[in-house]
Amino acid sequence: MSDDTVLFQAEQVQDLGFPGDPRVRQFWDPSPMDAQAFELGLRQALEEAVEHPERFDTNAAQSESRARFVSTEAEKILEHLGGYRRQVFGIVVDGEQRLYVSFLPGADWDSYGDSFEDWKERTIAVSDGGFWFWSIQFTPSTGEYQVLDSHGYA
Repeated sequence: MSDDTVLFQAEQVQDLGFPGDPRVRQFWDPSPMDAQAFELGLRQALEEAVEHPERFDTNAAQSESRARFVSTEAEKILEHLGGYRRQVFGIVVDGEQRLYVSFLPGADWDSYGDSFEDWKERTIAVSDGGFWFWSIQFTPSTGEYQVLDSHGYA
């Protein structure tokens, strides 16, 4: 596993908090192999999100503007894919084990210095920030990516 990825175990998430959907209450311990499987298809999943945003955001199916937003954000994410750090959480959604992977920019993204030096010790929850702060879910048992969420803009 690379230095730009941290796996949070279920016990850590219970102590530190989960930065995603507050309705998620069950967690499991993801392995480095789970994170590796996630990385293998990530670029292809993001390329698919550009073409078919409705597969990654349920609101994109009902709203043309939301579909454009998701597609455009996926394009921006792809342009910067090598510049992100990843926080990986094992979550349970409707009885299914998934990875919730939260992305934040690398240390050099901002001229003010690294605002997240302790990103491996704490969960990072940020409002806004656009494509620099985003998340996606992945089901290791099926290889399916879902629920792409790029933060908004202030």
